[in-house]
Formats: sequence, C-alpha cells, structure tokens
Amino acid sequence: MVHDDPAMEAVVNMVERAVHLNAPILIRGETGTGKELLADYAHITSDRKGDFVAVNCASLQETLIESELFGYTDGAFTGATRGGSIGLVQQADEGTLFLDEIGVMPIQLQAKLLRFLDRCQIRPVGATADIQLDIQLISASNSDLSKAVQLGNFRADLLYRINSIEVVLPPLRERTDFHLIVNAILETFDNPPQIEPEAIKLLEDYHWPGNIRELKSFLIRLLVSVGKETVCAKDVQLLLRNLPSKKTEKRQRNNLADQEMGIVLAAYARHKGNISAVARELGISRNKVYKKLKEARS
Repeated sequence: MVHDDPAMEAVVNMVERAVHLNAPILIRGETGTGKELLADYAHITSDRKGDFVAVNCASLQETLIESELFGYTDGAFTGATRGGSIGLVQQADEGTLFLDEIGVMPIQLQAKLLRFLDRCQIRPVGATADIQLDIQLISASNSDLSKAVQLGNFRADLLYRINSIEVVLPPLRERTDFHLIVNAILETFDNPPQIEPEAIKLLEDYHWPGNIRELKSFLIRLLVSVGKETVCAKDVQLLLRNLPSKKTEKRQRNNLADQEMGIVLAAYARHKGNISAVARELGISRNKVYKKLKEARS
C-alpha cells in the first residue's frame, strides 16, 4: 500500500487495528480506488494462515450464487458435480473473505449471509448439518449502502453487521501523493522510463474518474506510444489533450451552481419573497432556498 497521504494513512491505520480484532470491515470508495488492494493488504497484515478469497458479487450467476458461495453436496441439484463442491466462503476458512460490490447481492441471499455472519457457520446446498468457519470478512462497495437500505435493496441488519469498521478510500484526484502512485505503477514494468516532473504535473491536473485503475491503463498507453527512456510533458499532452482537467471540471460545476442560483432568485422574485412558495414550485427544501439566497448575497 504505497501512500504518503493523511487520508490514506488514517484508512490504513484503521484497517490494521480492525483485522487484529477480527472485526468486519466495509471499504467504500469510487471505482478504481484500490478497494481489493486494501483488502489484500489487510489480509497480509492479519497474519491469518488461510487464503485471501476475493468474490465479485456482480459476476456471480444469480441462479447459482448460493451454491457458489456456500458449496453443495453430491446430488444437491441437477448438474451438480459428483462428490459436491466446497464454496467460496469455506475456501476462505482461517483466511479472509473479500466480498466486492456487495450492494448488488440479491436480497434473498443477504439473509443467508447474515445468518453466516451471526454464527460463523454455513450449510452447503443439500446438506443437513452446519460447518463452523473462522473468517475475516471484508466487504466493499462503490455506492452508499444506506441509500440502498432506504430503497429496500439492501438489508439494514446486514449493513449493521458488515460495517463494524467502515473506511472510505479517497479518490485519486484528492490524494497528495500522486507522484508516488505514478512511480509505484511504473516500477511494475520492466525497464520503465523516467517521467519528467512537468509531465507528472500534467497527469496530476487530470481528474481521473476511473482513479488508479484508469491511471495505470493510461500509463501503459503512454509507455507504448512514446517508446523512449524519458517521458516529457509534450508526450503526456498528446494523450491528454482531449480529456478535461480539474480546472475544467470545477468550472463546469460552478456554471451549474450559477444556473441553479438564477432559477431560485427568479422564483423568489415571482413569489415576492415567499420562501415556502419558492420551495414548493422548485420541489426543494426551505433550507436549500435559504442557502442559495445566502450564497447570492455573499
């Protein structure tokens, strides 16, 4: 976990303490921020002798998801492998189970996962007895699961169970150790070129919506297209020229905020200062109307 950023340092310290208490961890963050990398680091830190088993809940077949997670016995269903199969959860016994994109797990299966977390026991499909396990659970989501609870797509009791410790990975655009991340990625390649400071500054100016994953993909394209020992600012500009910078993104947000303020002020004038009438017409809260008026006067 290469980092020299205060927010990342706080996340790493929290995870290190959590795994030694065997507390369930929920990692939140945008796509590509390194949730699985952090989970793998947590497993290594825990000194557990079992395996690190990563499960992408979005890639599991809904019709087979229970048998894939909890396993099945011989003859449990048509097409079952002779002799049965050990599920992914049991494969993580005495190790770490990482459930990525847990927010997309079917609501029916969430009840079975909750039962497992309460007792640390599983019952394979077709079995009549439970199996006791010892697992460090780490879950991850790029969305706000509390909103999923409100929409009825995620069980509240399961959320309370998996987020004993909740950490949020900062997006790449907010990290203060960008140059270290670039160098760490380059070191994974054979004979990587040097990147001039001006070139790194240009990379840092881009907002990277895909975060570290997008940065790594971009660096691969950069190295292939340049093909020389030193990468300069001009080389980076050629690939970045069609991508919006942080300044462009901020300017777009400011323009949107100005448009919203104009709409509120126009409604405020039409209703002769009646805050409640403005809120009703625009479908927003009175507090938001007051906030926009305060911004306009500042």
